[in-house]
Amino acid sequence: VNLSNPLLVTSRSPLSGVSPSLAGAIASALNVPLQIVEYEHPDLICAAAEDWKSLSSGEINDPLEKPWDISLIAVDPDRASAIDFTAPYCEIQATCMVPTSSAISDFSDIDREGVQLSTKGGGAYDLWIDRNWKKLTPIKSVTLDDCYRRYADDKLDALAGLRPKLME
Repeated sequence: VNLSNPLLVTSRSPLSGVSPSLAGAIASALNVPLQIVEYEHPDLICAAAEDWKSLSSGEINDPLEKPWDISLIAVDPDRASAIDFTAPYCEIQATCMVPTSSAISDFSDIDREGVQLSTKGGGAYDLWIDRNWKKLTPIKSVTLDDCYRRYADDKLDALAGLRPKLME
């Protein structure tokens, strides 16, 4: 379970939210015991899958050695080299916000030379930004909270994030 999305993991102790509940429902439907493996960030989930996949050169890896069987992270083409995805189980909107005094008035205005965008590195929307926006300067943070602080403290031009979180 990716712990970094506050919309999907609402409490860590005890672990609760959409992702842990869905993991429990999947295990129940498959009639298997649930063992939740917690990851602080989706990048770590992907790295674990890539490491397991590359353990042997061309040989089939032992399924019992897999770091996890089912993971609940956003579908993204950059992650598909080591992970097979199903249809999404939910949709979470991501967007950008700017200060009210900003000259940026449209989403398309953000990808311009000189624009500094605060984003949480490695999240699905950050991967989208890396693939699609080539002119702006991404300022990447490890956590959502650091991303928001950096945007405010450094007076950056824009902040990318999960729409519900940005609306708070």
